[in-house]
Amino acid sequence: MNKNIILVVLASFLLLIGGQECAEEVEIGGAFVGGSQGIMLSFTEGTPPGEVFDRGRSPFSVNVMVENKGEWDVDSSDVTVTISGINPAVFSNPDLSKSPTVDLLGVEKDVQGNIVPGTITYIDFPGFNYQDEIAGSVDLTIKADVCYDYGTNVNSKLCVLKDLLGRVPGSQSSLCTVTEDKSVENSGAPVQVAEFKEKAVESDKIMFTFVVQHVGTGYVSELGSNCASTLDKKDKVRVSVDTGISGQLSCSFDDGTGSSGTVTLYGGRRLITCTQTKADVADYEQLINIELEYEYMNSVYAPLKVSHLS
Repeated sequence: MNKNIILVVLASFLLLIGGQECAEEVEIGGAFVGGSQGIMLSFTEGTPPGEVFDRGRSPFSVNVMVENKGEWDVDSSDVTVTISGINPAVFSNPDLSKSPTVDLLGVEKDVQGNIVPGTITYIDFPGFNYQDEIAGSVDLTIKADVCYDYGTNVNSKLCVLKDLLGRVPGSQSSLCTVTEDKSVENSGAPVQVAEFKEKAVESDKIMFTFVVQHVGTGYVSELGSNCASTLDKKDKVRVSVDTGISGQLSCSFDDGTGSSGTVTLYGGRRLITCTQTKADVADYEQLINIELEYEYMNSVYAPLKVSHLS
C-alpha cells in the first residue's frame, strides 16, 4: 500500500478516537458573561444640581439611573431605591423611597454568543426644595441606596467512577480525576463560589468543598430582611446544591444539613462541605449547579451645596 495512503488512514483513525474521547467529557465555561456587579446606581447629570438656594427658591429633582449589570433577573417589586443624607422636613418632605416600574432583566448571551445588556431604567424623585434660611452656605451629601434580591448561578463538575477508591480491578478511568481542584464558573453577581475541590472518601462516596465569597463592593444580607445590617441578618446567603447524582447529598449549613440552607459569611467568606453517595456503577463526569440567593445593597453619593440668596 502507498505510504501516503497509510498515513492518511492512520491520521483519520486517530482523529476518530480523539473525537470519541472528547464527546464523553462534560464541558463548562462560556455559559456566563461573568463579573462581580449586580444592580448599580448612578445620578443622572444635574440631578441633584451642584448648588441650590435657601428659602424655597430652588425646587429640584433627584433622578437615579438603575442598571442590572449582573446575570440575575429581578422583579420590580424586589427592588427599592431610597434617598437619604438630608433632612426631608427641611427639603419640603419629598417622597424618598420608590421601586422601578419595570422588571430588571440581567445581562445574557444570545445564541450567537453576543452580550445583551441588562435592563436600564430611571427613577425620578421630584419635590425637593430647601425651605430654611441660612447664613453663607452649607455643603451636604445626597445618598441613594438600592436594596434588592439577587442570586448567582454556579457551574462545576464532579468525577464519578465505578469504585472511587479503586478497589475493583479496571475501575479506574482516564476520563476524569476524582481528587483534585475543579474549575468553577459563576454568573455575574457580587457573591460567588471559588476553590471547588473534590476527593473520594469511600468506594461509593465523594466529598466536595467550596468557598462562598463576597466579591462586590456593597453589602450582603438575608433574604426578606430589607437589607438589614443587624448582626442576625447581615452577611447571610441561601445556598442550594444540585448534583444530579442518585444517592444522598448532605451539605453543612448554619440551619442544618441537606441540599440547601443558609450560611453566614465571616470576613466575606465561608467554606461549605458536602458529601455525596452514589448508587450507579459507571464512569462519568457530572455537571452540578450551585445557586446562591441573598439581598444586596449598593450606594452612590452626590454633593449638594445650599447657599443663601439675598
